[in-house]
Amino acid sequence: MKKSRYWAVIIITFGVFMGLSARLIYVTVIARDEILLKAQSQILQKLALPAKRGSIVDRNGSLLASSTEAYRVDVDLATFRRKLEKTDREASYYAAPLAEVLGMEVDEVLSKLTSESTSVILKRKIEKDTVDALRAYIGEANVDFLVIGYDDIRYFPNSNYLSQVLGAVNIDGEGIMGLEYYYDDLLKGVDGIKIAETDKQRRE
Repeated sequence: MKKSRYWAVIIITFGVFMGLSARLIYVTVIARDEILLKAQSQILQKLALPAKRGSIVDRNGSLLASSTEAYRVDVDLATFRRKLEKTDREASYYAAPLAEVLGMEVDEVLSKLTSESTSVILKRKIEKDTVDALRAYIGEANVDFLVIGYDDIRYFPNSNYLSQVLGAVNIDGEGIMGLEYYYDDLLKGVDGIKIAETDKQRRE
């Protein structure tokens, strides 16, 4: 090997080593906090934890009104649009299976998936068995645009007994009449937030 070629190899090797070293220093020292925040924004997800509405009982402690845990599903439409562009698919490709799992009309699901907003509520007041089926579909179809959150369902064990006195709540769990309305501040509780690490399919 000629001496000039030898020194050229040495210089190139040294240059590559210095470049990699500089990049390593930049990533681990100079831009560490910025890169960490970017990574956390991609894997950390904040989920609202609606407070479970308090129960109403009679003077003997018998249950008159209570809430049971349920779920809600939201669509991150910005992520959904990127998904369609990347896979070259139409919204209808996802609308039919989602409608079947959630017990909705295909047209209703398609209308929400094609909304021009950045996010939309797909369905609320979903029970656990349906959510389990939805999570199975999410894994099979590699879905990354659905967000499963928490909700609750208000129920009255005694059906219509004292219904006019107990009153009712709206879909957001707010009292709108009767005791549900009068004691709404006491019954509604305080919402919380759950922070979790998720994968590309939004699974914890």
